[in-house]
Amino acid sequence: MQKESLQFIRSVLPKGRTVFYDFADRYALLLLERRLLQGRCSVAELKQSQWAPLLDKPCVKRILASVGRNWIEVDDLILGWPAERQGYRLTLGTWPDLREKPSRRWSQVTRLGWNLVLQLNLPQSHKRALSKSVPDWPDVVAWSGHPIAGDGELTLAWSRIDIDFDTSEALIEEIQSDWIRDARYYAQPSRYWSGDWGTYYNSVLKPQAKKWPETMLTATLWFLFEELGIETVFYHTHETGAELKGIGHRLPPRSLYTDLPRRFCFRTTHNGPRFIRDAPNRTLRRKFIEPSTKWFVHNFAART
Repeated sequence: MQKESLQFIRSVLPKGRTVFYDFADRYALLLLERRLLQGRCSVAELKQSQWAPLLDKPCVKRILASVGRNWIEVDDLILGWPAERQGYRLTLGTWPDLREKPSRRWSQVTRLGWNLVLQLNLPQSHKRALSKSVPDWPDVVAWSGHPIAGDGELTLAWSRIDIDFDTSEALIEEIQSDWIRDARYYAQPSRYWSGDWGTYYNSVLKPQAKKWPETMLTATLWFLFEELGIETVFYHTHETGAELKGIGHRLPPRSLYTDLPRRFCFRTTHNGPRFIRDAPNRTLRRKFIEPSTKWFVHNFAART
């Protein structure tokens, strides 16, 4: 992305007041909503489509049991929301910093430019529980070299996104959580750091440790669809992402680029983002058309 696009997004969205609510399998309702906005669809049709796995989720089963008919509508989806849900504060950053000159290889971006960073921040109640066990936790977070929110926020995870408004496309470059990794490491017995990290991790953070990839990807899709109006979202496959971003060692966890997008019913495609295809970098364009280059995609462009 160019600086102007990033600055525009950050200027028009509310600062520090965007709250994302999550619960088990919320992504199923989010994706069904996008599909139903394209037109009415019977349950039988859904069962024969890429969305069939979503019908087995408990939140969707509650809806089907409540409506008592062979189709569901967008307004029915509220019936799948549970009474209890987890709230997260969303903030925005950039990667790299807008004051830095971007580098494809160093920044691990697909095309030259900057990424928008969507940061998923834990609520104040979580921070209070953390402070009881580890009073000096802000000093630990302050050393992160990755795009966390700062300013008193505790970033559970983030996603890096490249966006093109002309084509209404977005490419999710990566999702990552340093906090889960670091807290799990600090929870091991040691005399080198202070605070009761074991109690914090096992009693407070452990539920997020298993669910953070699902929550982060759900929040990212929600943000792209609802806040930015993006129609087509691409997500890297493990092999193509590593090659196009120039990652030659310490590859990211394979499950984040295989199991996770498949659970979210992404389709695989050889036809990647048009803004990558049209990039001025000839090497990038050449790799774009190689048969081995694959992407995951959700396309919710309006049907005619």
